[in-house]
Amino acid sequence: MNANFQCTIATPLGSVFAASVKRATLLTEAGEITVLANHEPLVALARPGIATFELEGIGEKTFMLEKGIVEIRHDGTLLLLVEGAEEK
Repeated sequence: MNANFQCTIATPLGSVFAASVKRATLLTEAGEITVLANHEPLVALARPGIATFELEGIGEKTFMLEKGIVEIRHDGTLLLLVEGAEEK
């Protein structure tokens, strides 16, 4: 089982973040979720707020996300399509 998965944050202006991550924690309309490798496919509305991403050997990266869509694809990729994102 692969412990990492590909994560991309994209805004209307382009890609803000793309990396292989161990864990992603973010807010959705249903509440806070944590995504790990091999997560079940999911589509949800992203709420504005802080999202954290754990990268192998680097530590955590934190972003302030605006509203948008969260998609966990069948191949395990996490795609965050948001109105805006800023690294903190």
